[in-house]
Amino acid sequence: MNLPRFLFCRLPVLLGLAVLLHGEPSTIATTRELAREALAAEEEKNYPVFLAKMTEAVALRPDYPRLLVNLAEAQTVNGQETEAVATLERVAALGMHSPVDQAKAFAGLRGRKDFKTVVAHLEANLRPIGAGEIDFTLRDMTGLVEGIAWREKPREFLFGDVNQRTIWVRSASGSVRRFCAPDQSLWGIFGLVLDEDHGTLWAATTAVSAMQGYAPEQSGMAGLAEFDLGTGRFAPGGLPAPRRPGTCPGRSRAGL
Repeated sequence: MNLPRFLFCRLPVLLGLAVLLHGEPSTIATTRELAREALAAEEEKNYPVFLAKMTEAVALRPDYPRLLVNLAEAQTVNGQETEAVATLERVAALGMHSPVDQAKAFAGLRGRKDFKTVVAHLEANLRPIGAGEIDFTLRDMTGLVEGIAWREKPREFLFGDVNQRTIWVRSASGSVRRFCAPDQSLWGIFGLVLDEDHGTLWAATTAVSAMQGYAPEQSGMAGLAEFDLGTGRFAPGGLPAPRRPGTCPGRSRAGL
């Protein structure tokens, strides 16, 4: 039987489960630094450096929408309008949306036909595809659900609850129960990942003001919890990792 583990760290939740498992990849750290340098250069009106740094950042993470929009801004302010529109088209191709038509940075592009075309492509990504139907409701639970996982064999749904700092299970019959016992060493539960082969459920957990019992000194704390799928057991402190100094940084325009 796998022993549940809990890894402590000071990381933004956006880095995800893979980062918590394997440590921060050098490309993410490098990209973040390049983006910060780029935005600092923009503040100083050093637009060539803004463009150079953002170009390097996008080369490392070419499918990161926020970076692409930043790159388009840098291209625009450096007179590369055609390149800026092409970069925004990459954002649209990812299925994303950004209100670029309302951004002051792109005011000079509004008269261009190709810019109007990419704005239309971005807006099209907001339209729903197909019709949605309500499959079931969770009448027997309250909370703030973020993560959802599906177990095919027992036909169960699992739900990560940020507010009540727990995980819920909905059985095939529709009944709802707690998957794990209340534990104050857990924070708000976000993403869930199943490892059926090893009988494990991984859960991303972080301290946020929306959770019950939140204290300001917990701000920025995050971790990865491992549960036994059969019993719901969780053992905090199994493999503690060194905490990083400082607090969890807020989101920047780079979104990293």
